[in-house]
Amino acid sequence: MKKAVLVLTVLALCLCGAFSAQAASCSVRLEGEKSIRAGEEIRITLAVSGTALAAVQGTVQYDSTQLQYKGYSGGLDGWATEVEASGGKISVIAYDNNQSKPLNGYKQLVTLRFSVQKNLAEGSAAVVTAAGFSCSDGEKDFSAANNTLRMTVKAPPSGENRLSSLSSPDGSLQPAFAPGVTRYTLNVPYEISRLTLNATTKDAKAKTKLSTSSLRVGKNTVHVTVTAENKSIKTYTITVERAPDPNAPTKAVTTAKGSTDSAERTDKTSGTAAVSTAGSARAAAGSTALKALHLEAGLLSPVFSPDVTQYIVYLPYEIHQITLRGTPLDSAARCDALELTGLPEGDTPARLTVSSADGSETAYEILIRRLPQYVPGETETEKDTAPKTSGLSYTWLALLIPLCIVLGAGGTLALGRRRRR
Repeated sequence: MKKAVLVLTVLALCLCGAFSAQAASCSVRLEGEKSIRAGEEIRITLAVSGTALAAVQGTVQYDSTQLQYKGYSGGLDGWATEVEASGGKISVIAYDNNQSKPLNGYKQLVTLRFSVQKNLAEGSAAVVTAAGFSCSDGEKDFSAANNTLRMTVKAPPSGENRLSSLSSPDGSLQPAFAPGVTRYTLNVPYEISRLTLNATTKDAKAKTKLSTSSLRVGKNTVHVTVTAENKSIKTYTITVERAPDPNAPTKAVTTAKGSTDSAERTDKTSGTAAVSTAGSARAAAGSTALKALHLEAGLLSPVFSPDVTQYIVYLPYEIHQITLRGTPLDSAARCDALELTGLPEGDTPARLTVSSADGSETAYEILIRRLPQYVPGETETEKDTAPKTSGLSYTWLALLIPLCIVLGAGGTLALGRRRRR
């Protein structure tokens, strides 16, 4: 306070008469949120209004059991600002340091930061007061009326992250929706390629987010994420199975136990071949065998039989994906379709699992062999195909043998003459 009085005294002496031609006035105001929460940080702005003002000083008072002072920011352009806090009081001094920018009109002087004590009860009030403020125009001092900002402590952010309802016009969730159940299944027809979900949160301030709405044929996993006001999260998971295209062309190979007569036929509408059998045995309840194995492309080997569980599918190089589907002998059994994409050249293992209602399983192992690309070779010449011996062709060998005989005979003759001498 001594420093504040000193600063104002100096200004009064230096600026005496500088703005005497203008009528001065002064008022202060505290601005901030009227509702606050325990534990959060808040900002309160101290604003000043006046005419031809050269200096402002006063205190901002608060209850230190409710609020904790954290610091300040801001200040007027060309003005010096000093802020000191102690025991629930903040002293604020601001003055025109260069005596060239008097304050005229409304200005935000400083912004004060506080943290709200965590133990404040909902509905209680926190009060901050700007008290004892005075202004000077360099010739006269003016007192400003006190100004109070009253803030009410509101309820903490809600942690409610449950849904009150979840449904789809595309099908029925299984099991029936309950807020505490987070996993569901949903079957939709092939025509549904984009899922529609209607989700309502228990708390209106909670937010929902859908991971995806796009559906491919077969199984899809969709997540509905609920984020509460306090940022806590709950996730609901829906396994959506989209039915295959009933009009898609397929290749099917089917046999059954006890088959005595089979005939190959061609489907004129789809242009695909199928092998069907007559006299197939009736499947016993609980069977985990397949009565049919369906391929969208490729050649299955060996010919399908329910008792054979290992196969190979030869796939042309130009085909990069395949979908495998199995039809169980027992209508109560389940066999999920398997879709493979981005197949590399060579072998890719796959497995179709048949599950009965009692939980038993049979696995059909299928090796997908994508054939290598065919590259036509160059025509071979006679020179390239000529037999070779130790790196020499027979043509060169035929020339060298007579030469060796001649040289050998000449050597023998010369040796005989030398001995006779």
